[in-house]
Amino acid sequence: MLERLVGSVRERADERLYATVARQVERADAGLPRALSGLLVVPEGARISELERLRQAPKRHSGTEMAKAHKRVDDIAAFRLGRVRIDKVPVRRMKTLAKYGAGSKAPLLARLNEPRKTATMLGATRSLEAEAIDDALDLFALLMATRLISPARRKSAGERMAMLPKLEKASKLLSRAGRVLVEQLDLVAEVGADLDVAALDGGRRAGRRE
Repeated sequence: MLERLVGSVRERADERLYATVARQVERADAGLPRALSGLLVVPEGARISELERLRQAPKRHSGTEMAKAHKRVDDIAAFRLGRVRIDKVPVRRMKTLAKYGAGSKAPLLARLNEPRKTATMLGATRSLEAEAIDDALDLFALLMATRLISPARRKSAGERMAMLPKLEKASKLLSRAGRVLVEQLDLVAEVGADLDVAALDGGRRAGRRE
């Protein structure tokens, strides 16, 4: 008896939720419920419904997949789901709707009665929009890392390796010139003579010959 009572209360709460969400969808756009239901239809010449197509995440790391990811985001964004004012609906309840919609096939969702179908489709597509944006951003970051940043780093490392022999030679020359300069400065300090520029130039040339 108690279980039956609890089940009845829960069912009535769910019905109020469906009605509230569906009403907000219609207030945002009277044609939106039909548009969302249209995602459950398999277009002519296609093998899967539009909902199943939009559920497909990028499969490869390529520019073509990046373009598909952008189109996926644009197709969902075209519904302008942000217009639907459901801020007073508990987040937990919307997550439950989204989870059910995400885990159900299109034919099952198509058989739902109104207003449950509209409410469930809103929850599912809102969740799908966030997922599509995340997938597009992740793919963009990955392509940037593998196609742009990594090759640039490899090229930079290769250029540094190619410069090593020249850098080593320049380092040795600088070391010899430094030693000559120090010797001349020590001599100036000891005898009080002027700095011998010719000696410095001779040391620089000797370093070059070596």
